[in-house]
Amino acid sequence: MKVGDLVRYTNENSGYPRQCDKSVGVIIRCIAGTDQRKVVQWLYENGPVCSYPAECLEVVSATR
Repeated sequence: MKVGDLVRYTNENSGYPRQCDKSVGVIIRCIAGTDQRKVVQWLYENGPVCSYPAECLEVVSATR
């Protein structure tokens, strides 16, 4: 996963906010570390910016 990829939240049991479960977002920043955090701008109406471990996200469409 990298900046510009479209992603979807997938890990329902992670304890992270679930308001973005069925939405698509764009990765706007990658944070190095053991859980490889991704900062995501959700693309629904006034969508929040949230960060998640990479394991909680799946790529819908990758940038080239």
